[in-house]
Amino acid sequence: MESWEKHLARALTAEKLRPSVGNFLREWRGAEHLPTWTSGAIDDLLARAEWEELTNRFFCAAVFGTAGIRGRVIGNRPAAGELNQEGKPIHAAVGSACINDINVARAAVALYRHCENWLLCHDDRFDVPKLVVAYDSRHFSRHFAEITAGIWEILGGCALLFDAPRSTPQLSFAVRHLRATAGVVITASHNPRWDNGFKAYFSDGAQVVEPHASAITDTYAHLSTEEVCVVLSRLRGATDGYKVLPVSLDETYLQRLRDSSVDPSVFCKSPIEVAYTPLHGTGYPIMGPLLERVGIRCFPEESQCRMDPEFSTVKLPNPENGEALTRVLELADGKRVDLALATDPDADRLAIAARDHGGCMRVLTGNETAILLTAYRLRAMKRVRWLHGKRVSHAAVIASYVTTPLLDELAKAAGVRMIRTLIGFKWIGEKLQDYEREAVAAYARETGMPVDYRAIDEVHRRELLLTHSTYLVLGAEESCGYMAIDCTRDKDSHSAALMVCEAFAWLRSRGQTIHDFLHEIYKRYGYHGDRLRNIHCEGADGMDRMNRCLKSLAEKPITSIGGREVTSCMDFSKDDIRDGDGKAIPRVPFWIFDLTGGSRVAIRASGTEPKMKCYLFHRAPKGNLKRAKTETDEVLEEIAAAIQAELDRRLVLGPSMR
Repeated sequence: MESWEKHLARALTAEKLRPSVGNFLREWRGAEHLPTWTSGAIDDLLARAEWEELTNRFFCAAVFGTAGIRGRVIGNRPAAGELNQEGKPIHAAVGSACINDINVARAAVALYRHCENWLLCHDDRFDVPKLVVAYDSRHFSRHFAEITAGIWEILGGCALLFDAPRSTPQLSFAVRHLRATAGVVITASHNPRWDNGFKAYFSDGAQVVEPHASAITDTYAHLSTEEVCVVLSRLRGATDGYKVLPVSLDETYLQRLRDSSVDPSVFCKSPIEVAYTPLHGTGYPIMGPLLERVGIRCFPEESQCRMDPEFSTVKLPNPENGEALTRVLELADGKRVDLALATDPDADRLAIAARDHGGCMRVLTGNETAILLTAYRLRAMKRVRWLHGKRVSHAAVIASYVTTPLLDELAKAAGVRMIRTLIGFKWIGEKLQDYEREAVAAYARETGMPVDYRAIDEVHRRELLLTHSTYLVLGAEESCGYMAIDCTRDKDSHSAALMVCEAFAWLRSRGQTIHDFLHEIYKRYGYHGDRLRNIHCEGADGMDRMNRCLKSLAEKPITSIGGREVTSCMDFSKDDIRDGDGKAIPRVPFWIFDLTGGSRVAIRASGTEPKMKCYLFHRAPKGNLKRAKTETDEVLEEIAAAIQAELDRRLVLGPSMR
């Protein structure tokens, strides 16, 4: 049989593979301690001349980026040893660009080394690095979690692993509650079934930001495949010493989730029923008990409560896609309930649907839910006297730049601050850490006494922030992400569901629907519509197109879209932009174009999926709401077509935008 070296050399000579692919292939296949099944898979793909598959698996190294690493665990063209006789995956897809044992181990080693160095330099207690690890229901999630925990232990740290799949927000909570150095959740969130990932958190319970992100990324990039394989070879499975977390931690989390409610008395005044689906993910073990405890009757969609890595009843387990809610909407109609909830596989995102006066269940966009929650919570907080007098200026709504501009108007009308961040809840988590530090320092200056922020209850925490710093009204992103209590420093579908149910119950007590409430807001502030368009850029060729697009936008910004002139442009790749606290926004490839006529377009590359994202906004003048919606839909469709044409001209992307 011809050696892998000859197969590779022939392919490179014939230009079947790029030189960069050859470099990554040689590093991996040439590693002395490469697992046997991995070398066999590479040899099989080379022998079968699977050049496109090899290119997509080895065109780059999986980059430790916005949310750790994320990508395919199942190849388009599986290699020998990756599937069993029934066609089910038994080994993750080999490849430098894929998520597999080697790249997960690489991330675990990089995170450990950074945490060890950080503690040596910044912690006088000389603690060993402590890690909390959670995982979702995807292919290889438990396996990757055990690799991560095992590596942490053999390198000298302490690893705590959940006993079964748990949500991303619960991981964030556990890191803070257990005062761990870091946390990891093995998940690809709402991505397709063939993906998985490694998502890293630091001691504050938020996803890693600077200075940690660059340090971890640099360490990760400089670890050789051989070095990682040597570490992997030291693992011994269940004897690696990690500890399993007690189930009682669920109860602690449930108790804190109830703090997200502003006025829980509404549940007694107006009992409600909801339909719910976890879309085969981790949501139900917490969501069911949480809703039951506040008196909400929950009807689960039984067919989607089973944790299934194939997500067998949905095409894509993303609650942002209306198709994913088909079964829960049918359940809502069958049970005659007026509110439906859906969470994604790691239960950080929440989508909702509510019945209107015509009896139809209508799915809300992420922006509509953000408007609902912001408006309701501001009103409720004033009603229960949390916000009054000078305290109002010490409260803030925090949202990403691509979340509806209507939130700015709601915040301004209520007298609270509006803070905009880059996309990704790690930036909202960073703001909360800033506010925590500010409050603790101010209290110490005023009283001469320290305060253990994590040990105080929600009431005292709120008073501390409203007196000395900034209190969070709501954190929101248009992609169905919401945060209400800072004991969790990531978006949390559980607390978001409780907030939605509270708003729904209060509106029902007034004889209103959620849609009535939104209509009142639009009549006052004008109708705000939005659309999201994606350009999918899978594989090596897709990455090339994406990079060309980013370069083009940086070198020659758009000046008009569909005949609408660009009146202003925020170029985050080069401009000095600061948030509402005066803090500099990191420079990233991201652009916001304001157009004549009240429209806006934002363009960026996704940090978690191989695609570019175009966010379209339009505000119609006040007046007839039906006419305003029709006008907005027409304008947004025109802009969508125009931005596609613009990008087609620049990059010759073809009809891939959808």
